[in-house]
Amino acid sequence: MKVKKGFTLIEVIIAVSIVVILASLTVPKVSGYIEKAKNTKAISMGKEIYSAAMWSYSEQESSFSNKSNILNAINDVTGVQGLTSDSITIADSKNVSIKFTNDNNVYVININANTSGYTIMKDDTLIFNSNQ
Repeated sequence: MKVKKGFTLIEVIIAVSIVVILASLTVPKVSGYIEKAKNTKAISMGKEIYSAAMWSYSEQESSFSNKSNILNAINDVTGVQGLTSDSITIADSKNVSIKFTNDNNVYVININANTSGYTIMKDDTLIFNSNQ
């Protein structure tokens, strides 16, 4: 009597099919987690920028009036790289917007000194609001 060794072609095809189906179910979840991690990192960077900008605001007698002072404060206090004075838009003495890049994505933090709050946007989509 012959002893059967190994697997038949049908058994291998079924096993591979099951693995492919399971992998197709997990890929969307993994990519969602990656995007969430990138946004969390950007929120952390935004918090650092906010702290530095508010420090600059208090040093400038409660006014966002000088881009270079804001930029210097951000460079001194945070590890955020690549910001220039063009990254900063001063709306008025109480509101400023700062563009920064994280993982090849551009984010904008809008700081409102009146409410001591800020929002972080990515592609015109709100990802964080400190007042909520």
